[in-house]
Amino acid sequence: MTRPIYQNGDVLTAEAVNAIGYPIPDGQDFIGRGPKVVDSFLDDSPDQIKGRFYNFYDRLKVSHQSGLTFAYLSGLVLLSSGSIVTISASTINVPNNATSYIYVSSAGAVATAPSLPNESFPLALVTTASGTLSGAVADLRDKLVDRVQPSTVPSSIQTGMGMEWWGSTLPSGGWLWQDGTEYDIATYPALDAVLGAAFRTTAGKFRVPDRRGRVGVGAGTGTGLTARTVGQLIGAENHQLNVTEMPVHGHSTTESPHTHGTSQTPHTHTFIEAAHTHPLLVWDGTDGNASGGFADERVDSFISNAAIAGEVAATRSYRANNGAGVPIIQNISTGSSIAQGNANISLSATSTGITVNSQGGGAAHNNMQPSVVCNYIIKI
Repeated sequence: MTRPIYQNGDVLTAEAVNAIGYPIPDGQDFIGRGPKVVDSFLDDSPDQIKGRFYNFYDRLKVSHQSGLTFAYLSGLVLLSSGSIVTISASTINVPNNATSYIYVSSAGAVATAPSLPNESFPLALVTTASGTLSGAVADLRDKLVDRVQPSTVPSSIQTGMGMEWWGSTLPSGGWLWQDGTEYDIATYPALDAVLGAAFRTTAGKFRVPDRRGRVGVGAGTGTGLTARTVGQLIGAENHQLNVTEMPVHGHSTTESPHTHGTSQTPHTHTFIEAAHTHPLLVWDGTDGNASGGFADERVDSFISNAAIAGEVAATRSYRANNGAGVPIIQNISTGSSIAQGNANISLSATSTGITVNSQGGGAAHNNMQPSVVCNYIIKI
């Protein structure tokens, strides 16, 4: 109702009393309304509404100080790492003749740049010209939610990147199973461009990597390792050792007792004897006395006073030669020998009974490290 002006003696209605009892400070000129509440009407105590509001509203507020220098107030900022940093009030300089953002970086420091990083807390946007602020400071502290459009944020997962996936169905956003399936290049040209010739099959087709039952190995040549290329299939789930891969080892043997028989063909040896003589001693009849006489006065028919004796007497002298100087009896070797003959003894053959005991079963051994099975997907 229109604000009435009461005079003494006027009737004060119930409606007017009720409006006055519940005033509305909206600045309208009606009864029961009053002027709007301004800061000067409020209590400045820090625990009152005015102090609490401005303590919150003024945190990290940017203002122009002079020239190219801008001041900002203190405040707390929650970083993406989960830590809370305290920003102390200070100043920052911006370039001349440029439009610059002032923001809190992901490291928790106030910085300036011609564009905002995707991870930042924006504070203000300022434009400078001729060494000072041009226009007003644009407060961006309340623009955090809508400062970046999704279309301007690059995808952190690029085409061709693969990852583990523990779901039984493909996630949304453009993914394929890494199961070796063949696709038309025209269907997924970007993925084909990343995978390249190593995964192309027939004309116009390519195959995604097949990670089923396989682990990944880095391409290239590691120190002391074999060179590997992208898409190469290596390794085996099971492996049977060959002789060169076996460690040095021994085998036990088993031997049965046995004997060897012998056989001999009867044979003889021929005895060969050459003609020979035996020496005889001829005694000349002297007995070694001083007179040189003969003891028995007997002589042989060849030499006078000589005799054949069968034994040697120490006191007697013997002739070795006849009167002509020829040896009476010569020493001759017998020349006897036994002719060589073969014994014809042979050793009968028989089996030794020795066996080498076998070891092992010849089965392949498991080559797999401890593993947990999951799905693998690739971004298209």
